[in-house]
Amino acid sequence: MTVLSPQSNRAATRLRVAVLQTAPVLGNVDANLHIIEELTESVSHADVVLTCELSLSGLPFHPEQTPTALAVDDARLRHLGEIGPAVSVGIVESGDRLPYDSALLIGENTSVQRKLHPVSYAPWNEHTIFEPGTDLTQSQVRGVPISTLICNDAWHPVMPWLAVHRGAEVLLIPAGSMDTSGRSSEKSWDVILTHTARILQCFVVFANRVGEQGETTFWGGSRIVDPMGTVLVRAGAGQETIQADLDLAGLRRLRREVPLLKEMRVELVQSLLSELPDGDDRV
Repeated sequence: MTVLSPQSNRAATRLRVAVLQTAPVLGNVDANLHIIEELTESVSHADVVLTCELSLSGLPFHPEQTPTALAVDDARLRHLGEIGPAVSVGIVESGDRLPYDSALLIGENTSVQRKLHPVSYAPWNEHTIFEPGTDLTQSQVRGVPISTLICNDAWHPVMPWLAVHRGAEVLLIPAGSMDTSGRSSEKSWDVILTHTARILQCFVVFANRVGEQGETTFWGGSRIVDPMGTVLVRAGAGQETIQADLDLAGLRRLRREVPLLKEMRVELVQSLLSELPDGDDRV
């Protein structure tokens, strides 16, 4: 495991980030893409634009609803990379057995992050729809290291921990979080996003979807959180765009003055991981 990759002297000290909070239509890639292109053009001064989970394909709830898979190099996506910002969009990506729930960061180059933990319980049951990814990708925008965690991946604390210890200064979290009877998803996300940003000393950019699909309502609440856990800007429950400037120079100064990340003992972590029980023996 690579720990705290050296920061390039050429890395930007500020990064302008925009979040597009939209309501994707299941299976209508062209309509979803048109909306994202229009909104991206309205924030073309940004460095990074984040959209929600499966923002181009829409979110299926059952295997028979799964939209036609896209290729990463689908010609329809080319214009997104030419508008100006690096744009993160979500697609159903072709796979060998099942498709992947993937986030593409399209810019000068395109990087792909596949969802590592499709939800394995009701009402989501994503493990029956998607193949889990096997790698945690790191990208760069203007020299700033960025990692993407797709929705449920952020609920597994080891994943943001690994992303940051591999060098990420900014975490992008596209989500498709819905209102669920008897559960407060929004409250859980409040804790996850604040804890991740503050304890891991990073910026967290969260894009949730909105709107209704059948009897399901998505609550929005997209936001951008700074390394002190302060919400810089937050969206409501409708379609909207939010933006913030990320002070990377301040983040790097914080990491030097309060070196929580450098305290991590790689050998100890590796030793304890080797003692974990396998599979069904865990909780």
